Amino acid sequence: MKLGFANPVSIGLVLFSLGVVLASGGCAKPQQMLNPAEKTPAALGEVTTSVDHNGNTELHLKVDHLPPPQALSPDARTFVVWIRPVGSDSYLNVGQLRVSEDRTGQLTAKTPYQQFDVQVTAEASGSAAQPSKNLVLQGRAARKE
Repeated sequence: MKLGFANPVSIGLVLFSLGVVLASGGCAKPQQMLNPAEKTPAALGEVTTSVDHNGNTELHLKVDHLPPPQALSPDARTFVVWIRPVGSDSYLNVGQLRVSEDRTGQLTAKTPYQQFDVQVTAEASGSAAQPSKNLVLQGRAARKE
């Protein structure tokens, strides 16, 4: 019988495996990637969801590689984030998304819905009442129960 220290490679594999298991556990926040529109193939978007202390879904949107809004429409001045509950026909404006010079941006919003569609569009105003046809990103998000 051989006694001694374990092989360092074996220890590394065990620690790596433990990290993967812990990262995929209940404390991980669900992340959903958004799909770029045809006009904006380089655009990247990721939605992370969690539940706040009131039982609402908190969504955190991160975007990267967005073009200037004017590149999609001469009248566009900003981006707007829209959500709609699954099964509904109407989108709700949840906020204006400002994109920095490095073409990244973030927005955090709350909704009572657990599963919803998300769109990012280029708009003339942050207070647009309905999404324009200037689609940048779209997808579906859901919170983990």
